[in-house]
Amino acid sequence: MVNFYLEMPSKTNYFLIILVCLVSGCTNINPNKMFKMDKAKYVSDNFPKPGVDVRAAIGEPIYFDYKYNALLLAKLDEEVTVRNNDMSEVIPIGEALDLYAIIKNKGEVIACTKRTYSLTPRFSYPVCLKDIDSDGKFDEVALQTGSDVLWSRLKRSGIMYSTYESKTIITEGIKKEILYQGISGNVLRLKYREYNNEVARSSFYQDLTYTMNDSDSTIIRFKDIQFEVYDAGNSYIKYKML
Repeated sequence: MVNFYLEMPSKTNYFLIILVCLVSGCTNINPNKMFKMDKAKYVSDNFPKPGVDVRAAIGEPIYFDYKYNALLLAKLDEEVTVRNNDMSEVIPIGEALDLYAIIKNKGEVIACTKRTYSLTPRFSYPVCLKDIDSDGKFDEVALQTGSDVLWSRLKRSGIMYSTYESKTIITEGIKKEILYQGISGNVLRLKYREYNNEVARSSFYQDLTYTMNDSDSTIIRFKDIQFEVYDAGNSYIKYKML
């Protein structure tokens, strides 16, 4: 567990912040107003590569192809206790953080909690963290008060974090996959699934069946996809993409 303390503004500036909050409201600060959200990451991949022998288990994809833009998020890999005078809050392991623009010329990464924390007597704020050298550890901390971001250097070692891809597509994208469903007699069963604009829920699916050849490999064709299947059982399939 990492503990760190916030260096809050002077008493005069603190009362100024309170005045701003009373006028504009600070209980639901949106860090988007202070930082530029990191651009979506373009993601694309396909499997398998043509001509490569593959073995897959039942339920696994034997083919996929996807192209979409996904938002990168961050999460804490260790628990952090934030203290401000007599007030403290624990930000737990796995806390989801909005990842903001990487300042490339400085190598900085900024992320802020999605929820607010009560670290002042009257108001709750998101906690923002900064990785000053892009080494996967946060080095500075601040409360996002809406009018300013007052960074403080961590008193101890940096806070470990990791980034991950969100499951919500924020721009147009498509993902196609074929899953192996087993074999009944000599009938091979597959499932085709297609995702549009959201990878967490399929927008279209289709059950596919193919009759296996008794004495030779079987060529499977679906849309513009072709496989040569060498062997298949209730727990596996051996094949290559043509």
